[in-house]
Amino acid sequence: MPYVCPEGGDAGCGAVTALATADETTGVWRDPGFQADHDPLDGHELFRGIGPFVFDRAAYTATIERFRPPRSTNDDGRADPQDPRGR
Repeated sequence: MPYVCPEGGDAGCGAVTALATADETTGVWRDPGFQADHDPLDGHELFRGIGPFVFDRAAYTATIERFRPPRSTNDDGRADPQDPRGR
């Protein structure tokens, strides 16, 4: 979600969303729209004529990683297998 309500960080309170896809070299945001629930966007919620936004995948990933919280670790410093992020 590129932009979400600051109250609870939930799409149910309103969010600007986009479908994010990636291949080996690029990341793409397409079909941006306004979402106020957890259902898929339908035609009248889409922002027509905006996007797609294409990013260099390596630069995009590096930027996203800068803002991710650290992954959980076990007491011995190894990655916690229960951490849902799986990196």
